[in-house]
Amino acid sequence: MDARVDGRPVTPREGKPVEIQALWFNALRTMSVFASILGDEDSAKGYAGRAKRCRTTFLRLFPDETGAGLVDCVDGAWRDRSVRPNQLFAVSLHHSMVPTPLARSVLATVEQHLLTPYGLRTLSPKDSAYRGRYEGGPRERDSAYHQGTVWPWLLGAYATAFRRVNGEVRKTRG
Repeated sequence: MDARVDGRPVTPREGKPVEIQALWFNALRTMSVFASILGDEDSAKGYAGRAKRCRTTFLRLFPDETGAGLVDCVDGAWRDRSVRPNQLFAVSLHHSMVPTPLARSVLATVEQHLLTPYGLRTLSPKDSAYRGRYEGGPRERDSAYHQGTVWPWLLGAYATAFRRVNGEVRKTRG
């Protein structure tokens, strides 16, 4: 989300973005597993302890108290409640710190606000900053880049989160 117009970010994300916290937790848990496989139990416990603290803090700060999934960014007492697909990574990564009821809320929020037949919007159409068309010159396109444009590659994270929340869904004929 690094698009800039006149040297200023189109999507300023001050503080701690939800997907970075999810990636950090996933990395800590992965390192704990690797350390354990390598027989380094002290390191494994250290990484696991950091992951536990990360999860505890995340679950205190990131769930949206309105029940609309996860907030996008946290900076002190400030919460960015923009509905973006980034919250899916907290559910879809191999090591998720999100309990199932909260994961259901994330999935429902994404489905309600962002899912299209072609991919996921990068911002809810209900947001005042929403720009649903990627068109015009470089300035106009960069202004819309992460403000509503649909990205097909995000369907992978959505599909993984969907499966994690709903389990195996079997297609039936007829």
